[in-house]
Amino acid sequence: MLYCASTTEYLYTLKAALSLTSKDNGGKVSNIELTYTKYFDEALHNGDLLKVAGALATGVMISNERVTDRWGGISGKPSLFVPKTAHTP
Repeated sequence: MLYCASTTEYLYTLKAALSLTSKDNGGKVSNIELTYTKYFDEALHNGDLLKVAGALATGVMISNERVTDRWGGISGKPSLFVPKTAHTP
């Protein structure tokens, strides 16, 4: 199933049959990974993390609602269940 987005960010499914293959990598699934060189407390800076992840997702045309953290927060709306720190010595 292919999801499309309108200019007002309304997501809808494309009903027509469609076959796509990437010319770059032969259709292999790609991942985006952001790595920090210093320790980054994902709980303490959760809002910032979701903001950056949302910007990356927008760059590859993924809806911000699909950007989540491990506590249930989404881009633009951090979870209420984020601990004070994610650091575990």
